[in-house]
Amino acid sequence: MKRLRAALITASFALGASAGAQARPELDIGPTLDRLVRLGEDKPALALKGLLSVPVDSANQQRLRLLARGLVLASNGLDHDSRLVADELRLQDPAPHSAAGRAAGELVLATLSDTQGRPDLAEIHARAAIEASDAVCAGTGVHPADCDLRLRWAAATLRQRAASGRGAAIEARQHAQMAYDAAQRADDRYRLARSEATLAMLAARAGDAATATERRAAAHTLARGLGDAELTVRLTLFDAIVAAALGQEATARRATETGLAAARSAGFTRLEAIGWVNRSDHELRAGRPAAALDAALRALPVMRRHRDTRNERTLLHNA
Repeated sequence: MKRLRAALITASFALGASAGAQARPELDIGPTLDRLVRLGEDKPALALKGLLSVPVDSANQQRLRLLARGLVLASNGLDHDSRLVADELRLQDPAPHSAAGRAAGELVLATLSDTQGRPDLAEIHARAAIEASDAVCAGTGVHPADCDLRLRWAAATLRQRAASGRGAAIEARQHAQMAYDAAQRADDRYRLARSEATLAMLAARAGDAATATERRAAAHTLARGLGDAELTVRLTLFDAIVAAALGQEATARRATETGLAAARSAGFTRLEAIGWVNRSDHELRAGRPAAALDAALRALPVMRRHRDTRNERTLLHNA
């Protein structure tokens, strides 16, 4: 159940501006794509429609918009359409820029595999995305706009999740640090905050209360300056995971209730489902299996609606 909660909270892999954004004003579509990918977690049809209206003026922008479409499809388990987008991305760019399209295509497949409950395939594709990104970012003569640090963050985060799922704690921390470094290089405070929360969770699971507390505080400091409701809810639910791992049950329950209420009020249905899963876990630890089952069943329709096979399977198993 702990793995499920963390996986749900880190399920969103949105797309932002890449490393060359300041040098290439046309990449200002990045924040717009980012918002639409995040919207696609709860309202994929609306997000896909919105993507069609985003203007593109270059091959790089076309790739970024297509990647955003692929991420919305993949995070909602739409297998056929996701694979079509991945194929188009991987074949899209002429040499010497083909590695950028390949990296994007592999990230779509990694996200799809993760949604479908295939962490082995997710890790393979995420690793391929990072390797292709290495070729783009380190290659000579490649325009810096093609070096997408947000893509690297997403791929590294997927690898962290896969490593955590198989109990490889050291490897998970390495991938989480790689994601943090990518967000820092991109000067992306949203992703930095999420990476701080992930590192706090991993420290808590390792019994390092001091580091967990420090990382948690850093995440909230970053978030306060952004005024982002979705991020605030996400971090609050992460607080519950960190507190539970440190044995602070009362604090964990309060964070869960706060995050659950805020997610419900804002209409973040997938984050609300995380809150119900957290509630279920609290009830199990308190020895109330009937209440735990009721909370888990409240999350199940959301998983099914978004074709989230991995988390649906885990919920049914725990129920």
